[in-house]
Amino acid sequence: LEASIWADQTERFARLRGALDVALRVPASLDQESADAWLPRQLAAARPGVASVVFHSIVQEYFSDETRNAVFACLAEAGGRATPEAPLFWLRLEPVSIVDVRYAVTLTSWPSGEQRIVAWSGPHGSEARRGER
Repeated sequence: LEASIWADQTERFARLRGALDVALRVPASLDQESADAWLPRQLAAARPGVASVVFHSIVQEYFSDETRNAVFACLAEAGGRATPEAPLFWLRLEPVSIVDVRYAVTLTSWPSGEQRIVAWSGPHGSEARRGER
């Protein structure tokens, strides 16, 4: 991971090291599988009393068109089954403009299907530049 950070980006190195320190202390399971195969199983059945949250950060541009379409279709289908007792939230940090490099944290919540931008960000978890939206 460190090899993907430019040497002069000391703040990014510090954030990565902090995240790796947390990863050493907090156990987590890891599933190694394509999103279009993994996600439908995770959202197959609603669980009353549980809010399901799907989060991703800067991955859509790396998906093939087929994978991206399958993931979006899965979320739409699961959202259509969401209820107030078993809501679904899709939270993502993705570019909203490749031309001027803007990133938004967007939330879609079901059962309403409401979508809204809840925050702006610069790339790599940094703050958005002043006036950037």
